[in-house]
Amino acid sequence: MNTLIKSTLLGTALMLTLGFADRTTASEEEPAGGFDFQMPEEDTSEKTPMKPQKKATKRPEKSKSKAVKKAQKIKKAAKAKVTQVSNSPASQNVQDQIRLLNEKIDRLEAGRTLAITPASALPDESGKGQSGFIPVPGTNTVIKIGGYVKVDGIYDANQFTGDSSNLPNLRLKGLDPDALRSNVFTAHAKQTRLSLGSETMTAHGQVLAYFEGDFFGNSSEGTTGSFTRADTSSVNSYNFRIRHAYGSYRFSKKSRVDVGQMWTLFYDPRSNGTTVEFNGPETTAQIRRPQIRYTRSLIEEEKHVLEIAASAESAATENLDISPAFVGTSANSLAAGSPSASYNASQYRRSQSSFLGGMSGDGNQALPDLVGQVLYKKKNAYHFTLGGMVRELKVKKVTTTGPHDPVFSGKKYGYGVALGGRAYVHKKSSVFAQMNFGKGIGAYIFALDGYGAAIDASRGLMQTQFGYGFLVGGEHYWSDTWRTNVIYSQAGVNVAGFIPTGRTAVTGLVGGNLTTLATTGYSISNRMRQFYLNLLWSPVEKFDVGIEYAYFQRGTINNYVGYGNRFQFGAYYKF
Repeated sequence: MNTLIKSTLLGTALMLTLGFADRTTASEEEPAGGFDFQMPEEDTSEKTPMKPQKKATKRPEKSKSKAVKKAQKIKKAAKAKVTQVSNSPASQNVQDQIRLLNEKIDRLEAGRTLAITPASALPDESGKGQSGFIPVPGTNTVIKIGGYVKVDGIYDANQFTGDSSNLPNLRLKGLDPDALRSNVFTAHAKQTRLSLGSETMTAHGQVLAYFEGDFFGNSSEGTTGSFTRADTSSVNSYNFRIRHAYGSYRFSKKSRVDVGQMWTLFYDPRSNGTTVEFNGPETTAQIRRPQIRYTRSLIEEEKHVLEIAASAESAATENLDISPAFVGTSANSLAAGSPSASYNASQYRRSQSSFLGGMSGDGNQALPDLVGQVLYKKKNAYHFTLGGMVRELKVKKVTTTGPHDPVFSGKKYGYGVALGGRAYVHKKSSVFAQMNFGKGIGAYIFALDGYGAAIDASRGLMQTQFGYGFLVGGEHYWSDTWRTNVIYSQAGVNVAGFIPTGRTAVTGLVGGNLTTLATTGYSISNRMRQFYLNLLWSPVEKFDVGIEYAYFQRGTINNYVGYGNRFQFGAYYKF
């Protein structure tokens, strides 16, 4: 009799416990909206701290997820099981069974659909959504559409340098007739930019995706070396191109993996100034590369951040080829001896890369470029970066047209060091600098693309070349709406010793025979300089206006010089 009374009391307690669980589950069974659940603390985004959700407005029940239905089915079975157990004299440890059943139900409830909310979708203190992110109904994803419209007006006082600056293609005084062209005005809207970002929270971490493009795609109009303005429809037709396209998986508070096209890790975008001119300083590693990157935060405190990162990046052996078969096949190909002629335009080559794509050429690149970086930051005070890079440069030419154009195979290794930093000296005003240098780094300095190595297949020679690039500058805020940037930058390269300097004769293959093609010599750049001074005004939110003066200079190994003075106006309309 005592056993029956005890069993009945325990069964009643179990029924009350499960009944309370049922009522709690019913009130939370379906969220009021797609983003009414708080993300677990361990998955908090480092960009946007998680904040408590406001109480959801109750809405009519729509449909139940499979997990919820399964949980209710288990509860129903549990009640029947408890009734059976409570009537059995042999039952023991009923409270343990209650605990195990409730734990199983909790696990199912935690895994149901829409249980995790992206940080960007949570309301801020005002109750509004953060940063303009838009929830995607029925998912754990939010998206953000961004970009700006920019219009540029450009006046070149000395020589037209294109819709964006291009130091390696500056016309050379005393050599290139195009260098005499001056007082050129042009206008365009090519820098207009579109972007799309998304954020998704999962039970195992944060997933981000980002895409960005502009209208500076390859075009025969408005480029350096082309002054043909056939009609306004062709001049004002721009080609869209991808700038950034990558995904990021943050699988813990301190670690993430990025895959796609983004800034090379050899570049520090935080240590750059603001220019009206599109390219800005071309003397650092301001390039984008397809890559796989891993980032780990070692210290992340209120004021101090220490971060390390490593990437495997798309590789290609960019080289300066002075082989006679490649220099030219007729006297006309060297007539001007400058970038506006076919001579220098075809002189820079790329060997095929097998890692994340590449460009055509004689090569079979086997290894990606390996880059590492350390970042230390004291919030609202300063930061600095230290980076390193190693790479393989490999060329394999398998065709021949004669004894002066033999097959050729060569392989060298390059290395590089990168430094960068920015310090805030007064409120928002700051000074900044960065530098990249090394042997065989070539395309990792924007203006020195093509200078990784030098090739002369006729003599079986291949040599890596030392290059460097740096910038220094400052940004001063005169007020909350007015600011100025002053930037000086420079790049240089020590060309291979077997390339003749001075204004010497250049030979090439004509009919299979070595022939003197010109007497102006090699117009190969070895030093480049830039200077920027601007005034920027932000009268209202999301609208900027700027005016700027820029000076460009290019020098060559045979002592020719080209330079330009540019005045530019730009207006940004952000959205």
